[in-house]
Amino acid sequence: MSEVQRTGRPPAWHLLWVVPAVAAFCAVPFIVAALSWCGISGCSGGGWGRDLDDTWMAIVACCVAAAALAIPLLFIPWVRRRAVRVPVALLIGLAWGYLIAVLSHGEGPWFTP
Repeated sequence: MSEVQRTGRPPAWHLLWVVPAVAAFCAVPFIVAALSWCGISGCSGGGWGRDLDDTWMAIVACCVAAAALAIPLLFIPWVRRRAVRVPVALLIGLAWGYLIAVLSHGEGPWFTP
């Protein structure tokens, strides 16, 4: 018996609670990336200059955020064909990771608030 027959809802409805939960989870990688790139003083360095020793941690945090959003889109069957789900999940995951990177990195040539 399929999930549609048991509950009356297609499995794609799980995205309505999974995606907001993942977005809330991504607050942690966002904070880690922001502190790794800019530190407590902010991206200006607060008079002490910028410390770029933890840049690798910010990149890992952005990759974790990208994977966190791509995994549910990949495994929850919102479209029957996996050939459609894989590229869409990868593109949305990459866009989400890039958005986390841009927002946590502060001002730069790619983002000026």
